[in-house]
Amino acid sequence: MSSPALMRQPAEAGAPAEAAAEVVAAAEQTPAIAPAHQPSSFGVIAARWFRLNKDKMRAALIGAISLALFILAWHLLTKYRVVFFVRFTNVPSPLSVYESFTKAIHDPKFLLHIALSCRRIVLGFSMAALVGVPLGLVMGRFKLVHEVIFPVSEVLRPIPAIAWVPMAIMLWPTNEQSIVFITFLGSFFPILLNTMHGMSLVESGAGPRRAVPSAPAKPRSSARSISRHRCRTSSPGSPSAWASPGSR
Repeated sequence: MSSPALMRQPAEAGAPAEAAAEVVAAAEQTPAIAPAHQPSSFGVIAARWFRLNKDKMRAALIGAISLALFILAWHLLTKYRVVFFVRFTNVPSPLSVYESFTKAIHDPKFLLHIALSCRRIVLGFSMAALVGVPLGLVMGRFKLVHEVIFPVSEVLRPIPAIAWVPMAIMLWPTNEQSIVFITFLGSFFPILLNTMHGMSLVESGAGPRRAVPSAPAKPRSSARSISRHRCRTSSPGSPSAWASPGSR
């Protein structure tokens, strides 16, 4: 047998071993397939939800207990007609209030009364906004208008709405207009004062300064300060002017 044939036989014998080694190395380098994600059980989901909403559930439970204790105290005070500085002899019990509420709900005029009350509120608030917002802007912008109108508004503002009922009956010809006028007064003064103060803060610049912690420097002032610094450092008497380039 020739020498090339003898050399070919060991090479052919070692080829299967090399192939097997390559297959094992490729299998080791291949990343393992992650197992499929198993869905969480109901107990795990419930525990997670309870852990996230624990504070809200605690607040709701305490509120429910507080309301229950209040209703229980109300029931006992009205049932036994307690008189202790405050007389509960003529106060209705929770059961009688609930019965009256159910009767009012089944009354066909109940929804009509709600609609009429909402219409009066919307009309009064809309008129107060239409008058109070422009007037507050003008009062906050012009000092003379503020000095003329503000004393009058401060005299009328502390008067409660219930005290305006006789005056409203005398001023307006119908009952509906009187009710809208009372609603208007209840909304007008808060809208006027809030708008006036907001406009005065905008004019004085107090609003943006409170919102921004530190206002940026103006470009002219910053450029001027940089030029002054350069002039000082480059003056003949300054130490940096006589320092060597390597020491800088």
